[in-house]
Amino acid sequence: MFETPGSVALRYLSQRPDDRIAQSAIAQAIGVTVTSVSRWQNGRRRPDAMMREKIRRVYGIPFAAWLTPDEREFLVRAEKVVRGLNDLVGATEAA
Repeated sequence: MFETPGSVALRYLSQRPDDRIAQSAIAQAIGVTVTSVSRWQNGRRRPDAMMREKIRRVYGIPFAAWLTPDEREFLVRAEKVVRGLNDLVGATEAA
């Protein structure tokens, strides 16, 4: 089973060694109430995509950790297409 972006966010939110970042600090940093952060941490709610992005930035989570396997595969394929197009343009310009 793979982690979804939401489950990655929840995992980071629920890690509280030494209260790495207090609920109030997280709430203030991402513009929500402490109650919202508490609900995310105890699993009663899940942060939406915009909040997950803010959480990612607060915790310094690498963007790649946020992607599902399907999204990673899509990006790999898209990268190959872009490289191929760049090679084609380079070859055309050289001719």
